[in-house]
Amino acid sequence: MISTLNVRSQTHNSCEDSIFFKESSSYIWGGVFDGCSTGVKSHWASQTFAYVFSKYGNPLIDSNLIDIRRDLVSIMETLGLNYMNMLSTCVLFCYSKKDKLLDVRVFGDGYYYVNNVEYEIEQNNIPDYMAYHIESTQRFKDFLDCYPVKTYENVSSFQICSDGIKSISIDQFHITDL
Repeated sequence: MISTLNVRSQTHNSCEDSIFFKESSSYIWGGVFDGCSTGVKSHWASQTFAYVFSKYGNPLIDSNLIDIRRDLVSIMETLGLNYMNMLSTCVLFCYSKKDKLLDVRVFGDGYYYVNNVEYEIEQNNIPDYMAYHIESTQRFKDFLDCYPVKTYENVSSFQICSDGIKSISIDQFHITDL
């Protein structure tokens, strides 16, 4: 079963997270994108990342990421934007249903859970955003090398999250007795 949760922050006018996922008979793949609060309209950045990444098959593949970089640069040039408009973390995944293999690749910070084990990607509240490395193909390739794909075997459940998952508590929800 696939479910999504998107909660608005109490400190921002809009939630800065965006997601996409796709499913075929054999795979589920997608990403969670979390905009940077100090970026310029970072809710737009995370949604733009979701749109661009969703154009491709498994986006964890380096060749797809090079094409994604090209698309992001094109958007920036067309709209006259700079890297401050594109600050968003990327937590990407691809799950093989048949093989029960989960690939995860994180650019920035975030959380994910595999078979109820928590994995925190902590960058001391200064994520290494993809946008910092977007200006040249070689610098971008060097950046990709720093964040390899992690593969998990025998996966029966997983959750892919931004770091916002840690701010959710039961008292945020209004519970009504029926």
